[in-house]
Formats: sequence, structure tokens, C-alpha cells
Amino acid sequence: MYFRGVETKHNQLERNYDGPQLEIDNGFSIFTQKARALGAPVYHVLSSSDFKKIQWYILNNCEEIEFYLNLHKEEVQRQSLIDVQERHENEFPSWFKQHVTHLNINGSVGSQDQLYALGLGPDIRVAKYSGIIVNGIRFHTIERDKYLRTQNSGIVVKGEHNSEEFDFYGVLVDIIELEYCYGNRVFLFKCDWWNVGDKRNGMKTYGQLVSVNTSRKWYVNDPYVLATQAEQVFYIGDMKNGSSWKIVQKVCPRNVYDVPENVEEGERLILNDEPYQQYEINDVIEVEQIDAENIGSLL
Repeated sequence: MYFRGVETKHNQLERNYDGPQLEIDNGFSIFTQKARALGAPVYHVLSSSDFKKIQWYILNNCEEIEFYLNLHKEEVQRQSLIDVQERHENEFPSWFKQHVTHLNINGSVGSQDQLYALGLGPDIRVAKYSGIIVNGIRFHTIERDKYLRTQNSGIVVKGEHNSEEFDFYGVLVDIIELEYCYGNRVFLFKCDWWNVGDKRNGMKTYGQLVSVNTSRKWYVNDPYVLATQAEQVFYIGDMKNGSSWKIVQKVCPRNVYDVPENVEEGERLILNDEPYQQYEINDVIEVEQIDAENIGSLL
């Protein structure tokens, strides 16, 4: 404890340390993901179809450019009301690139601004990893999990299907790092999703237990999510329904706590959703500060 400049168990980094939080003035949240890739990268060139899907997903999930998304969609609707969403997805990346390039020429956007970097798009050459730590949680691809006794490839993402909220369950297939200009980067997960929309043959519930059929896939053409959107689950064999059925086990990772930022006076603070861990906000314990000179009188 008293060593200085030496790594010990008291000052070493946590095993699932994901790196410092990036703080950039007027920065885009999509470029400030708290993530640390594990292992050596394997470089890969994306196909044209995968590149279009990835680029659209990133742009559509960047809340800072919502104004431009709405602006382009209105232009598409004015041209024609046929296949508005499909045309919007196909045309927006090139339209957005031309728009930010024009802003840069006029001096409205600097060449190193993240808006300009996002508009130019990522490099078609990407790095793939077999492991990553995101927000203090360790993820492995399903291929890496095959050689381990532990399980870190289970994924759940909250989303919507036909205006209905769903928990999308699946497994992690690829961890992809996309490089943008000026050192900006984005981590994506490529996943296989189980068909939880089929309440009979895809998912079953037994009270608080959820069992999913891992032989039935869903959203095959939309496999990508941002790494920061994913949460981790574990799959346990379902002995009742057969080998392809897995019971979903949700857990709270160690050293990760879901604590509200703002709690009104008089409200109860419940940690990890456990009813027996309750604390009153108004219960304040005052601790008297003791000078080092007065410690001897207390011994």
C-alpha cells in the first residue's frame, strides 16, 4: 500500500477497465464510446452491401444529426411518396456527404470537426477483434467462446418491432472497429438474433423465466448494433424444451451499478433492483473530522 510508482493489487487497473472517458467539446457521442478492444486486430475489407448497412446504421443512430436526417426525409417525400423510407436510407449517406462538404467549403464546418468526419464516412477497411470491454463489461465473439469455459457472447438489445418494444436476444458474431478521419472511431457488434417475435416457436415464458429457440433466426439483414447499445446475458440449457432452447439469465456485472443521477428528496434509492438494499436519501451521517494530533487522546 505504501509503494510508489509500483503496480500492486491496491493500485492496478480493474480487469475489465475500458479506458478513460473521452471528453470532447461539442463532440458526438458516437465517437466517444467507452470501449477497449482485446487482442490483435484482423483487418478486413467490407463488401459493398455490408458497408452500406453499417454506414446507414451509424448515421441513423447518431442523435446529433437528427436535424439532417429529418431534412433529407422531407426532401424525399416532396419528390415522391413511393418507397420513402427505402429511398431515404439509400440516398442519405451520399446526400449528407455532399452537404457537409459544402458547409466545409463555405467555412461553416471545420475540416477537423466531427460533423465533417462523420459526413465523409468511414474507411471501407475495418479491424475485427475477438474480444472487447465496453462500459466495464467483457464481451467475446461466439467463436472465441467455443474454446473457453466461460460465456461472454450473449447479447440483448432493447428495440422495437411493429411499434412494440422488444428485448432482442442473440449472440455476438463479430466485433468491428471503423476508422474515421482525424482519429475518430466507432465500434459495432454483428450479431445473430433469435426470433423472439414468434411467441410459440421462438420464445416461451415461464413466470420470470424466458426461454429462446436458438435454431430460429430473426432480422438476418439487420445484424448490426453499436457496441454501447448492447447488454450482456447468459444462456443456460433448457432441459424441458430440447437442446436448441436456452433459458436467458440476466445478471448485473460486478463493479457496474445502475444508480440514478437525480433522485428527488424523500425518494428511496434502490440499488440493483434488490428490495432489501434500500437507503433513505435524507439519512445523512455526519462524521467529525479528527486532526492527527488528537488521535492519541482517543486511543
